[in-house]
Formats: sequence, structure tokens, C-alpha cells
Amino acid sequence: MDITVNISDAVPVVSQSGFGLPLIFCTTAAHDYEEYDISEDILSVAADFASNTETYKIANTIAGQSPRPQKLAIFGVDLSASVQKATDLVSALNTLIVTNGDWYRLLLEDKTEPLIAAASEWAETNGKSFYTTFGNITFTTDFSIRAKTNLFYKENTDRVDAAAVGYATTRIPGTYIFKFRNLNGITADALTPSELLTIRSKKMNAYVSKFGNVDLATNQLDEGFAANGKPIDYEESKDWVKYRITQEIARLLMNTPKLGADDAGIASIVTAVTTALDDATANTIIRRGPNKKGLYTISYLTADNLPEADIVAGRISGISFKYAYLFGIKEVAVSGSVVVNL
Repeated sequence: MDITVNISDAVPVVSQSGFGLPLIFCTTAAHDYEEYDISEDILSVAADFASNTETYKIANTIAGQSPRPQKLAIFGVDLSASVQKATDLVSALNTLIVTNGDWYRLLLEDKTEPLIAAASEWAETNGKSFYTTFGNITFTTDFSIRAKTNLFYKENTDRVDAAAVGYATTRIPGTYIFKFRNLNGITADALTPSELLTIRSKKMNAYVSKFGNVDLATNQLDEGFAANGKPIDYEESKDWVKYRITQEIARLLMNTPKLGADDAGIASIVTAVTTALDDATANTIIRRGPNKKGLYTISYLTADNLPEADIVAGRISGISFKYAYLFGIKEVAVSGSVVVNL
């Protein structure tokens, strides 16, 4: 690989269009990988999947969000007769990612725990963000270390996971939080405070009506957890930062007739990384300091401190960065008192 950017893993980076392309994995019908234009309607999806199928329902939910997503992809393997469904699912995904891997968010038609667990583990090691829905909290799989799995709770058959994907598809990861977001076409569950706390304890994302007591009643996502308890926006933004750094370095290498393996060449690469991190700052991913500059640092080795073999090979290493993530506000506490005189 010509350019490697590691933040917390070493999986391939997707393109900007890949972040805007979700994949629906159909488990009840064989279907070659296909990308559908849904910018105006989903007639092309309807031509391949009847309106009463779960795959169509997922596609329709994605398309119903605002702004309306432009594209989605569908891939299908009929697992109905399989005696090793989870194994066959993973095998199909492993084959797919080699031939058609430039998509980012994965939705599974099936909502059974064994297939959800298999897709979750696969996404974790392949740089994809997996969204799914449970209708209960009785699952036994431990998802608590999964940074790329996003569990949604829904008591009826609404595909709230697909709605969340449709919302995310048109936005840069890290520029929004999922909490408080209204999703088109999704009904709210009537949950007691105790039930809501239990759902939250499982790091699941419920969909409820809030703020009726202040005349602002709206159906909205209650949280925005990834399965590991960290915000979905935090986890997904890391992949976008990786993409932008890779893009800037690639642009530099392609537009420079000869980038020297010396201090000047290293400085140019550092500038490319700086450009990407400044973009992340402008997109509210990186926190700003008192001087309004992004809170990040970049360190690097000079050419004299690189192994001679690397210099001869034109290989530059020793460049690293770190940044402070701008977490979104999800709770507010205000206290006050009434007095006679101030």
C-alpha cells in the first residue's frame, strides 16, 4: 500500500463517495452487487425487490431521510437453506469487499442474533460501520468492545437503523451527533424511564418522543452510542480523518514530479497532514483552542534520523499526529435560585 494512515486500525480507507454509499446485505435472495440511484425515487430497487420485502423496506427508509441520499448498494446471498449461515455470511462479505469495497455503512436484512453477531465482528476488522436493530434486550452476544457496531432498539418493525444510516449518508462523520435527531418515517416507542435506562445500559439507541413538557414534542433518537459506549460520531469521524489525510498525501505525490526523500519532502508531507487536520477542525471534528486553532500536534523525524534503507527506498515513516476530538453536548444541567435582592 502506497499510503498508510493508522489511527486505531490498519484497514483500507474508503473514498468520499464511499462514505455516502450504504450497503444493504440481503439474506433471502441471491443478488449481484449493484448500486442504485435513489435521488428521485426507488423504482430501480422496486424492479428487483418487491415492496413487501425487507430489503425494499430498508431501501425505502434510507431514501426517505432528509436530505435525500443519492445512492445505495445492494448485495444478496440466499442463506435460507444454509446450515452455517454466519459462516456463509462472512465468506460472502470477504469476497464482496475485494471486488466492491468502496462503501462504508452496512445494513443487514436479517435481524437474528447469530447473523448480527457475525456481521458485527466482520465490520470491526474490515473498516465498515455496522448498523442493526433489535426488538429486545435479551441478546447474549457481548458487543461491548465493538467500536464499529451500532445497536438500535425498536419495538415494532420500523427499520430505525436504516433511517439512521440514511441520515448519516448525506453528512460528514463527526459534524453531527445522533442524539435528538428526528428520523423520517419512524414511530416513537412508548418507554418508561426504567425501560429507557435498561436500553441505555446495553448501549442501544432507542427512538422516543421528548420535550413535550416544553411544547417541543418531537420523535427523536435518545442517544447515539456505538456498542462500545462511545459516540457513533466519534468512531466514524476517525475514518473520515484517515480518508482526508490519505487524500492530501496522494494529491501531493501525484502533483509533484519528484518529491525528494529529504527534509523538504518530509515538510511537504507534514503540510498535507496539516491541511487535512485543518479541514477536520473546520468540520467540527477537532476541538479548537483559545486561539481558535485546531488542537492537534504533528511530530516527525528528519531525513537524517530515518533508516538509510528507507531513504534509498523512498519510504518516509516517523510522521505521527494526535488531536482533541470535539464531543457534542448531550446533556445540560442548569441551576438557579430565586432571591428578593441581588
